[in-house]
Amino acid sequence: PLALLNDPWIHARARALATSISSAHSQVAPQVWIQAAYERCFQRLPTAAEVEICLEFFAPMDPERYPEQLEQLAHTLLASLDFRYLR
Repeated sequence: PLALLNDPWIHARARALATSISSAHSQVAPQVWIQAAYERCFQRLPTAAEVEICLEFFAPMDPERYPEQLEQLAHTLLASLDFRYLR
């Protein structure tokens, strides 16, 4: 739904999730953050394909932008179908 993309509440949750992940994992390593985000959102590890897609998202950017990118990744996961529906 559109609310998951635009609502300030979901943006605040994504920011909180990103902050929690980066605080818990002090090393600046997108692969570690991706794994932690999937574990927290979906209670599972990401597949190899999911890791690859997420790493492509981080790869072209400057490491100084990693906090912003982590927040965007968290927002994407929180708005995903996997997060909204139980299997």
